Amino acid sequence: MFAHPLLRTAHTQARLALGLFSHPNLATSARIHAPAQGDPTTFLLREASPTAPREVPTPLVFLSARQWEDASADGMDKLAAVYASRGYTTLSIDLAPPSPSPGPSPGPGPAPSRAASSSLRAYTHALSAQLRLAAIPWPPILLSRSKGCAIAQAYVEDYPARGLVLLAPPVEEDTGSGSGGLTAQGQGQGELELEPEPEPELERFDFSFEPTFPILIVDTPGPLGMDRQRAGSRLLKAHAHQCQGQGEGEGWVQVLEVGELTGQEAVMGIERWMDGIGV
Repeated sequence: MFAHPLLRTAHTQARLALGLFSHPNLATSARIHAPAQGDPTTFLLREASPTAPREVPTPLVFLSARQWEDASADGMDKLAAVYASRGYTTLSIDLAPPSPSPGPSPGPGPAPSRAASSSLRAYTHALSAQLRLAAIPWPPILLSRSKGCAIAQAYVEDYPARGLVLLAPPVEEDTGSGSGGLTAQGQGQGELELEPEPEPELERFDFSFEPTFPILIVDTPGPLGMDRQRAGSRLLKAHAHQCQGQGEGEGWVQVLEVGELTGQEAVMGIERWMDGIGV
């Protein structure tokens, strides 16, 4: 369905960037080398399939950071390929870890939240640079998964986006209170007790942007999925405050409960949501 991706150097990619979104049959993969990094940031552009019934102008950016967390990349390339076949231009970006800050090592007492904030800012600046390099002509829809959602949310604090799709995002209350994911402990006759699992200080995230643009939270059913989102998500709480008396299908923040995060049910549900916001 797609032309075989062409592997290009960063120099060649920079020269071609301004034309990426004006060549209808171009599918490009480029490795962008950053100094003082291990494996480089990568991105893969997929043009909308010419056999799709329509071509959607708003680009979809699939964000991951697999060197930070493998789960952030799970199924994202598959989703990008599926949406390209359905008429969307998609850009898959896997961000390399930010370079260590120069200077002396911090002492035992610095606030970890500042380190986390600095790391996320580095990721968001790298993402902004990749989007400029690709010459995306208008704000994209950002799709991310797991801890990749932290990068996406940090990005929209400083840069514009048409919308956010967050697949199983970390719950801010969990990370901010020092208790992260929940672990199941056996209790007698098959009963389960959910106990908080401490999360490293570096991975506590605080966001201040207001949900005044379209956001879709996608998760699986149950206490470790959508139930936890409803109980602890800052975005859902802000949405409930803004839209008292309206359902989850109203307002800027909506939810989609699916059996599999990157399965067909999710593909169709996300596409219906994009249709509903005018993409």
